[in-house]
Amino acid sequence: MLLADAFDIITGLTITYATSVPLWLNYVLNVAFFDLNGICIYLFPVYIRYIINQKTDVMDIISDILLGVYIVMCTTSPFTKLIFYFDENLNYFRG
Repeated sequence: MLLADAFDIITGLTITYATSVPLWLNYVLNVAFFDLNGICIYLFPVYIRYIINQKTDVMDIISDILLGVYIVMCTTSPFTKLIFYFDENLNYFRG
């Protein structure tokens, strides 16, 4: 979770100074930030369920699938503009 918080600060700074930072680096850092946030959100309920019953159930499988879909959406966002994108003037927009 600390790593996700660090990426939040780093991406905030790189978005602010988008004209000085290469566009590819902005995309890589933002994809990593969104992916890490999704993973952190995923791990908390899975950890709690594991402590309670220590078995895999249907909710774990559904959570795995949803996390996979979210990571694919975030990773392809530079091309699809679903989650975020930068326009031709290097302004940040949410998808």
